[in-house]
Amino acid sequence: MLKTFFGRQPHREKPVHVCHLLLRLGYGGMENGVVNIVNHTDRRLFRHTIVCLEDDNPLADRLATDVKLHSLGGGSSGHCARYAKTFRVLREIRPDIVHTRNLPTIDLFPIAKAAGNPELVHSEHGLDMLERGGSPLKYRAIRRLGGLFTRRYVALSSDIATWMAEEQGIPSHKIQRILNGVDTARFVPADADNRDAVRRALCGESDGCLLIGSLGRLEVIKDHENLAYAYVDMVRRCPRLQDETRLCLGGDGSRREAIDNIMREAGLAENLVMTGYISDPLTFYQALDVFVLPSKSEGTSNTVLEAMSCGLAVVATDVGENRHLIDDGSTGRIVPSETPQRLADALSHYVQHPDVIEQHAWNARQKACRAFSLDTMIASYSALYRSLFSEM
Repeated sequence: MLKTFFGRQPHREKPVHVCHLLLRLGYGGMENGVVNIVNHTDRRLFRHTIVCLEDDNPLADRLATDVKLHSLGGGSSGHCARYAKTFRVLREIRPDIVHTRNLPTIDLFPIAKAAGNPELVHSEHGLDMLERGGSPLKYRAIRRLGGLFTRRYVALSSDIATWMAEEQGIPSHKIQRILNGVDTARFVPADADNRDAVRRALCGESDGCLLIGSLGRLEVIKDHENLAYAYVDMVRRCPRLQDETRLCLGGDGSRREAIDNIMREAGLAENLVMTGYISDPLTFYQALDVFVLPSKSEGTSNTVLEAMSCGLAVVATDVGENRHLIDDGSTGRIVPSETPQRLADALSHYVQHPDVIEQHAWNARQKACRAFSLDTMIASYSALYRSLFSEM
């Protein structure tokens, strides 16, 4: 009886139906990764459904036409109503695998199991601010309970894999590390014919300014205030850089006003370009000279991989998998998190040595193509999903 509930051994004569259960399909690295998985896996082997707990799903426009999306409405209806909606839709679509992601879905394991006994997979893409200083007891308890139901956990970095095993008590044999991949055919450097056009589209007539940029949610965990303070420090050290550089931020969020205030109080409001949400980031990357990821916590950053694939030197904080993505001093620079002075050091060096930017940018593109292809990521997830029906 227990074997029937906690695992099964079906005979596969049709594609495996994978349901991806997440909070929303908004602008973010995790959501972008889900879109890549569902759009690029072999349709002879898999079909996909996405179930979102909330209705704000702008990346839905990027889904392949055969991928169905169910939105459960979110709102303030409470946990019981959310559990009931989740149960009903899973009962209706009857997936073979339910793949949950991150903190908002960790309490849905028993609901998914009760709705039709699918195999369960859970991914952690990066720590939420609620857990960065230590996971609350209730979340640890929920994750350990989930271990009774869940066959595999996916960690997007070595740090997260260690955190899952040592702090969350998840058996190490259930944890698999899968790095994100990047579509190197789509994310390409700007060519000489369109580079000026994409730069003008981003920040108008920049008069040859060096563009330093970052793309992501403007939230505490991403720490764009760290980047703003570093930019201010860089200009204070060398005032001529006020006329020679611009800081470009793609994305939106609760820290937008705080970032704007930092630049305004330093007299650098005219140096800041804030684009708001960007649905297709390619031209944003192509306009930049240097990309920065100033986060307090990460898994495997999609934006770093995309920037590298677009031929950008990358400065990133030493969190998550960044040290393994970026070869410090060859494809970019690694700096400690929450240290704007060290970030300013790295940016200052690049600004004063454009030949180093060019060399690191070329190296970054080569490494992205060699080590972080989308095909490698898709193959890893395909093998994971198929393994759930070959081990019983």
